[in-house]
Amino acid sequence: MMHPDISVFGCFCLLPMKNILTVCLLFIMVSCAREQSLSELIGIESYISERPEEALAALDSLSSSGDISGREANAKFALLYSIALDKNGIDSADDSLINVAVNWYRRHGSADEKLKAYYCQGRVYQNGGDNEAAMESFVLAQSYSGNAKNNIDVGILYLSMAYLYMDVFDYEKALEYSKKAEICFQDSGDTDRRASALLSSAICYFVDERYDDVATTLNAVRSVWDSLNTENKNSYYLINFGQLKDSKRFYELSEEIEKYIQEISPDDIDWLCLSEYWLTLGETSKAASAIERYKESDTSYKSNPVYYIQTSNLYDSLGFSDKALTAYKKYSELSDSLDLANFSQDTKFIEDKYEKSLQIVKARNSRIMIIILISLIVTFLLAYIIHQMFLIIRKRESEKKIMEQQIELYRKNYEDLKTERDTLAKTIERNPPADRQSRTVLNDRLQLLDKFFTAAILDSYEIDKKASKEIEQLVADRDKFLYTTRMTFAAAHPGFISFLESKGLSEWEIEYCCLYAIGLKGKDIGFCLNKKRHYNDSSEIRSKLGLGEHDTNLGNFLKKQLAEL
Repeated sequence: MMHPDISVFGCFCLLPMKNILTVCLLFIMVSCAREQSLSELIGIESYISERPEEALAALDSLSSSGDISGREANAKFALLYSIALDKNGIDSADDSLINVAVNWYRRHGSADEKLKAYYCQGRVYQNGGDNEAAMESFVLAQSYSGNAKNNIDVGILYLSMAYLYMDVFDYEKALEYSKKAEICFQDSGDTDRRASALLSSAICYFVDERYDDVATTLNAVRSVWDSLNTENKNSYYLINFGQLKDSKRFYELSEEIEKYIQEISPDDIDWLCLSEYWLTLGETSKAASAIERYKESDTSYKSNPVYYIQTSNLYDSLGFSDKALTAYKKYSELSDSLDLANFSQDTKFIEDKYEKSLQIVKARNSRIMIIILISLIVTFLLAYIIHQMFLIIRKRESEKKIMEQQIELYRKNYEDLKTERDTLAKTIERNPPADRQSRTVLNDRLQLLDKFFTAAILDSYEIDKKASKEIEQLVADRDKFLYTTRMTFAAAHPGFISFLESKGLSEWEIEYCCLYAIGLKGKDIGFCLNKKRHYNDSSEIRSKLGLGEHDTNLGNFLKKQLAEL
């Protein structure tokens, strides 16, 4: 047994001198190997941004030689390899490598290394389609941005967060992070990346119909034109085309298209998008040619719903209604399946866990409920909630005073509902709809109101439950909700509907206007209808209503017409 007073150092000293020298030699060799690995990796890191292909080749060579030694060196290699893949446009969805770096830099390294590790982890999750996990990693990366020294890396993180917000239609947050990214790139003197951030801001302004801000932002991009890459020049033109089209500045649009074709290589031109603007200008032959060039450049065009809607519009302009309808049906089929896949993620980001609290986009269902609360369904749900509160309060004799207040509030809302029901009933009685379908829609709405009143009078939970279920079914069917809302407007505000019909608006466009009339904003309507390009629909409606470039906002115009008519 070892004597308790003999230390580890003492045991080491008891080894023969030859063994001691061997251990020391091995220790020195391992230390030198680690230092050499780190030195080589640091050398690769110095040029990875400027020469990513060369850096990736060097990392592959280093890995195959087996010269990487030590946990720190392995973590450094994992981080640099993930960065090299991302910069070379190789979208990896396997997180096993980057997690080696994250696990090390979570407790070691500088703020810049921690930020890059979590950013790369977020990019891997994003490549795999897991936006929730990606945003969680980005939020963790952002928590180190205050101490990070590399402003370019911080700007890249902010711009990636902006793009992710766009994917979930939160353009307000996307604009916020685009502006943060622009400041970082401007401070770093990175002109091309600053232009990317400006173009991201321009998209947000465009979706929100802030065309003056779009023009100002594009002018800022134009001021550094000679230093831009092809991708940013392409984006500039496409955004500019959109604002010129919406503003009905068709002569300028035609001139810009000519500049675009002259300046951008044919291999880099977005022919499918270009076909849309040529069709706007009435250049059907050029639009058809552009679609054909797109098909030649992209063999997967049959899986792109935009191709089918553009083809449908082209056929329609040429008078081939059957072909236009066939293409539109294919567009609807693909578009619905893509929307379902996009929204099925139920993207709900986690933020409050970490040092910085950010307001990330709420889940899609929460947004839909907010929109519903603005519609007539608000009144139904409010009546149901108040009724339930009344039942609970009635059971608590010790809270009689509160119960009386709630009863009074309930009675007031009950009377308001009854007034709305009676008004709608009298309107139908005085001006009965001519067609059977309209009578059915309005009578169904009245019967649904009556069920709530019956439940309140008889104190019947079963009737209340049944009526609430019918409301849920109505809300779930988007098309039916839009249709019944239009029919209700037709009964209660026939002058407003007649005004829209006189302007040549289709039934769907009238339903679109009804959503504006009840107070929704453009981006809310786009989200409600699951249409990423709702601004195109808005532009066509403005055209039919005779609104010019600098005229009032579409929502304000419609609400004013509703009040006057």
